[in-house]
Amino acid sequence: MSDIGPRQSFPMAGARALSFARDRVMLIGETAHVVPPIGAQGLNMSFRDAADAIALAASARAAGDDIASAKVLSDYDRRRKLDVRPRQAVIDLMNRSLLSGFLPLEAERAAGLAALASFGPLRRFAMSIGLGTAAPQ
Repeated sequence: MSDIGPRQSFPMAGARALSFARDRVMLIGETAHVVPPIGAQGLNMSFRDAADAIALAASARAAGDDIASAKVLSDYDRRRKLDVRPRQAVIDLMNRSLLSGFLPLEAERAAGLAALASFGPLRRFAMSIGLGTAAPQ
């Protein structure tokens, strides 16, 4: 290494592709979406991307259809957007609450985390949402 340069900072931010599938290509993982590292949600979404891609391709193949047909790609795009969009909104809200410095919001976040930590059914429900097992797609 040589001249490193001055220290810099970059805000944590998310990004999402406008389309998760098009022209015989499915975007999976961080090619489709990027989120701040909160609760391993980027990894969990990436696993669900792969699972949906595999399930749709296997179903098309079993039916003798093209695994990269417009229908398969459209189904993949719809499924992933239904999962990723709301999850990114929650992650963004959590990220903003961590960085806000607004005392009432920090108190709300602390109360919510305390409720998660102390109430088992709520904690298990939150974990199932985070893992994507709370509701079938």
